[in-house]
Amino acid sequence: MKKAYIFKKITNNTDNCLIIEDNKIIDTCQSDYVDFLMDCEIVSDYENYIAMPGFIDCHMHGALGIDVSTCTAEELVELAKGLYKHGVAAFMPTIPAAMPEQNKNTLKEIKKAMELTKDGDNMSLIIGCHMEGPFMCPKYKGALDENAFCDATVENWNELTGEYADVVKRITADPLCDGLIDMIPYFTEHNIQVSLGHTDATADVIYEAFEKGATSVTHLYNAMSPLHHREPGTVGAALSSDETYAEIITDFLHVNPKAVKLAIKAKTPSKIAVITDSCQAAGMPDGEYVLGGRLMYVINGEARMPEGQLASSTVFMDKELKNLLYLGFNLDDCALMLSTNPAYLSGIECLGTLEPGKMAVISVVDNNGDLITVL
Repeated sequence: MKKAYIFKKITNNTDNCLIIEDNKIIDTCQSDYVDFLMDCEIVSDYENYIAMPGFIDCHMHGALGIDVSTCTAEELVELAKGLYKHGVAAFMPTIPAAMPEQNKNTLKEIKKAMELTKDGDNMSLIIGCHMEGPFMCPKYKGALDENAFCDATVENWNELTGEYADVVKRITADPLCDGLIDMIPYFTEHNIQVSLGHTDATADVIYEAFEKGATSVTHLYNAMSPLHHREPGTVGAALSSDETYAEIITDFLHVNPKAVKLAIKAKTPSKIAVITDSCQAAGMPDGEYVLGGRLMYVINGEARMPEGQLASSTVFMDKELKNLLYLGFNLDDCALMLSTNPAYLSGIECLGTLEPGKMAVISVVDNNGDLITVL
């Protein structure tokens, strides 16, 4: 039987009622449209709350004690169950630059986990892999292992992915890496979105990569050439490009809140994808953890490599929602940045909005942005 869920508001929608059947949204309407609801079971438990599309994290390395690069498929399923409780409808396990054998082994486990989570029954969907490297240069390596860096060639790509290339849906690469710009069309032809990051590229080089088909920059401000008024760098190119997207971490540690607000104002919420870039330590106490199998330390919630550089975050997306509201953005804007835009950058069409035809994964929040439940 169809169910009609009544809410106070549905983000980016003038209606306040979702008609759901077989875990899909089949229509929306106003809750006072009695004739339309006659053949539905009415669910009014959430009429004082707001419906948002389930969040999508297109860049995350782990959480809840699980490192996506070194865990099993079964552990990825446990991670999917844990992330669902934070409002996450889907996520992309992200491999930091790795040697070919480790990379292929991780892809194998992700592929298994994708099959195990495909029904999304009280767990987040795993929607493919994001490879952060290894087509990189050392200057802005951040927390990546430069020993794994290599030139961007089809031969190296095949060695890195083997029979699991179809698992990769997104890659972060440095346009200064030998061969990378010329390889962007190859990736796009294989339905892999290219994001630019960990780079010292000038604004002109970034724009050249955009023209070749790159669609975004990775964790804006972090690990990239900064904005200068005579050489805008990667940051300036990202902020000034109207067509492309920018990932950003909104834990207020990786990026100052004022810089987050500046980026969203410049790009508009329609071109920002909020990510966690989280690691194994998210949701865990301070201590020693790994990122892609490499040791790091977490003190007061800050994850750093032994050399001291800032590594991944320990934040969840429901906390990032609260941070965005603190900056003055409304829930409609937040839905774009936490769901709609990451869905586009992940190449997934069944999630990201609460429109007819989409999967019914709903993050229910109150007026303050606190997560009440996930439907």
